[in-house]
Amino acid sequence: MIADDIYEHFKAQIQGTGFKAMLVSSSKYEAIKYHQLFAESYPDIKTAFVISKSDGVEGNEEVDETEDNKAFVNEHWNRLMRQYGDEDKYLAKVKDEFVHGDEIDLLIVVNKLLTGFDAPRAGYLYIDKELKEHNLL
Repeated sequence: MIADDIYEHFKAQIQGTGFKAMLVSSSKYEAIKYHQLFAESYPDIKTAFVISKSDGVEGNEEVDETEDNKAFVNEHWNRLMRQYGDEDKYLAKVKDEFVHGDEIDLLIVVNKLLTGFDAPRAGYLYIDKELKEHNLL
Protein backbone atom coordinates (compact mmCIF):
# COMPACT_ATOMS: atom_id res chain seq x y z
CA MET A 1 0.00 0.00 0.00
CA ILE A 2 2.84 2.39 0.78
CA ALA A 3 4.54 1.68 -2.54
CA ASP A 4 1.22 2.29 -4.30
CA ASP A 5 0.82 5.65 -2.54
CA ILE A 6 4.37 6.63 -3.46
CA TYR A 7 3.77 5.57 -7.05
CA GLU A 8 0.55 7.58 -7.34
CA HIS A 9 2.15 10.68 -5.82
CA PHE A 10 5.29 10.35 -7.92
CA LYS A 11 3.32 9.98 -11.15
CA ALA A 12 1.04 12.94 -10.34
CA GLN A 13 3.55 15.36 -8.81
CA ILE A 14 7.12 14.49 -9.77
CA GLN A 15 7.46 12.54 -12.99
CA GLY A 16 8.22 14.81 -15.91
CA THR A 17 9.29 17.77 -13.74
CA GLY A 18 13.02 17.01 -13.76
CA PHE A 19 12.95 16.31 -10.04
CA LYS A 20 13.70 13.04 -8.31
CA ALA A 21 12.84 11.57 -4.92
CA MET A 22 14.32 9.55 -2.11
CA LEU A 23 12.58 6.91 -0.01
CA VAL A 24 13.87 6.22 3.49
CA SER A 25 13.06 2.69 4.62
CA SER A 26 13.41 1.09 8.02
CA SER A 27 15.85 -1.64 7.09
CA LYS A 28 18.12 -3.00 4.40
CA TYR A 29 15.66 -5.81 3.85
CA GLU A 30 12.81 -3.36 3.25
CA ALA A 31 14.95 -1.21 0.95
CA ILE A 32 15.65 -4.19 -1.29
CA LYS A 33 12.02 -5.33 -1.18
CA TYR A 34 10.84 -1.84 -2.18
CA HIS A 35 13.29 -1.87 -5.08
CA GLN A 36 11.99 -5.25 -6.23
CA LEU A 37 8.37 -4.18 -5.84
CA PHE A 38 8.88 -1.06 -7.94
CA ALA A 39 10.73 -3.03 -10.62
CA GLU A 40 7.93 -5.61 -10.82
CA SER A 41 4.82 -3.48 -10.31
CA TYR A 42 5.79 0.05 -11.36
CA PRO A 43 8.54 -0.26 -13.98
CA ASP A 44 7.99 3.28 -15.27
CA ILE A 45 9.65 4.59 -12.09
CA LYS A 46 13.30 3.57 -12.08
CA THR A 47 14.73 2.83 -8.64
CA ALA A 48 18.00 1.95 -6.99
CA PHE A 49 18.82 1.18 -3.39
CA VAL A 50 21.79 2.07 -1.25
CA ILE A 51 22.72 -0.15 1.66
CA SER A 52 25.95 -0.91 3.43
CA LYS A 53 27.58 -4.23 4.10
CA SER A 54 26.09 -6.16 6.98
CA ASP A 55 28.24 -5.49 10.02
CA GLY A 56 26.89 -8.32 12.13
CA VAL A 57 25.15 -5.87 14.45
CA GLU A 58 21.90 -5.92 12.48
CA GLY A 59 18.77 -6.67 14.42
CA ASN A 60 17.77 -3.27 15.76
CA GLU A 61 14.69 -3.52 13.61
CA GLU A 62 12.37 -6.45 14.13
CA VAL A 63 12.27 -7.22 10.40
CA ASP A 64 16.05 -7.76 10.31
CA GLU A 65 16.06 -10.38 13.04
CA THR A 66 15.26 -13.48 11.01
CA GLU A 67 18.04 -15.49 9.47
CA ASP A 68 16.12 -15.58 6.18
CA ASN A 69 16.09 -11.78 6.01
CA LYS A 70 19.79 -11.57 6.82
CA ALA A 71 20.56 -14.13 4.12
CA PHE A 72 18.38 -12.20 1.65
CA VAL A 73 20.28 -8.96 2.35
CA ASN A 74 23.67 -10.69 2.14
CA GLU A 75 22.71 -12.32 -1.17
CA HIS A 76 21.83 -8.95 -2.68
CA TRP A 77 24.91 -7.30 -1.21
CA ASN A 78 27.15 -9.99 -2.70
CA ARG A 79 25.44 -9.56 -6.09
CA LEU A 80 26.16 -5.80 -5.96
CA MET A 81 29.79 -6.41 -5.07
CA ARG A 82 30.20 -8.85 -7.98
CA GLN A 83 28.70 -6.22 -10.29
CA TYR A 84 30.57 -3.14 -9.01
CA GLY A 85 33.69 -4.57 -7.40
CA ASP A 86 33.51 -2.81 -4.06
CA GLU A 87 31.29 -0.61 -1.89
CA ASP A 88 32.95 2.67 -2.89
CA LYS A 89 32.45 2.03 -6.62
CA TYR A 90 28.84 0.98 -6.03
CA LEU A 91 28.08 4.10 -3.99
CA ALA A 92 29.87 6.41 -6.43
CA LYS A 93 27.97 4.96 -9.42
CA VAL A 94 24.56 5.23 -7.76
CA LYS A 95 25.21 8.76 -6.45
CA ASP A 96 26.48 9.98 -9.83
CA GLU A 97 23.53 8.45 -11.69
CA PHE A 98 21.01 9.89 -9.23
CA VAL A 99 22.50 13.39 -9.36
CA HIS A 100 23.43 13.62 -13.05
CA GLY A 101 21.72 10.80 -14.92
CA ASP A 102 18.27 9.71 -15.93
CA GLU A 103 18.41 6.06 -14.89
CA ILE A 104 17.25 6.57 -11.28
CA ASP A 105 14.01 8.36 -10.42
CA LEU A 106 13.64 7.14 -6.85
CA LEU A 107 16.61 6.36 -4.62
CA ILE A 108 15.81 4.00 -1.75
CA VAL A 109 18.02 4.43 1.33
CA VAL A 110 18.17 3.29 4.93
CA ASN A 111 20.77 5.45 6.65
CA LYS A 112 23.22 6.37 3.91
CA LEU A 113 22.99 9.63 1.93
CA LEU A 114 20.62 11.33 4.37
CA THR A 115 23.06 14.05 5.36
CA GLY A 116 25.84 15.71 3.43
CA PHE A 117 24.60 14.44 0.06
CA ASP A 118 24.05 17.25 -2.43
CA ALA A 119 21.46 16.25 -5.00
CA PRO A 120 19.67 19.38 -6.27
CA ARG A 121 17.23 17.31 -8.33
CA ALA A 122 16.06 15.45 -5.20
CA GLY A 123 13.00 17.51 -4.42
CA TYR A 124 10.95 14.95 -2.50
CA LEU A 125 11.55 12.70 0.49
CA TYR A 126 9.26 9.80 1.36
CA ILE A 127 9.76 8.37 4.83
CA ASP A 128 8.73 4.85 5.82
CA LYS A 129 10.75 4.74 9.00
CA GLU A 130 9.98 5.38 12.62
CA LEU A 131 11.38 8.73 13.67
CA LYS A 132 12.76 8.73 17.17
CA GLU A 133 15.47 10.62 18.99
CA HIS A 134 16.05 12.74 15.87
CA ASN A 135 17.72 9.81 14.15
CA LEU A 136 16.74 11.10 10.72
CA LEU A 137 16.11 14.80 11.00
